[in-house]
Amino acid sequence: MNYIGIPGIKESYRAELAPVITPDKIINTVCDHFSMNEQQLKGSCRDKELVHARHLIFYFLRKYTSISLKRAGQLFNRDHTTVIHGLDKLSDLMDTEPEVKAEVEMLGSMIKGDC
Repeated sequence: MNYIGIPGIKESYRAELAPVITPDKIINTVCDHFSMNEQQLKGSCRDKELVHARHLIFYFLRKYTSISLKRAGQLFNRDHTTVIHGLDKLSDLMDTEPEVKAEVEMLGSMIKGDC
């Protein structure tokens, strides 16, 4: 039987099976992990840890939400090209640094609610 054809059934199953991941949930999870607040991430500081946290947030926003690169950048007072650079940088780090890949997997599980 095709449950998608029954009005309303698709939405009710989607709500039960896949919790909605919001940008706020992603930001809060990463901020908690790094013991920082959202205002620090929105600031102009370029400390290595802050930049890495921003890159992680950009990655998870891209992976778990449908917001645009432009909107992702606007959340942190950045340009969409900064988001692209962050995604590329994190991708390179995940390929070369196993601890970064493990960190991304752990944060992804926390965001999805697996742990």
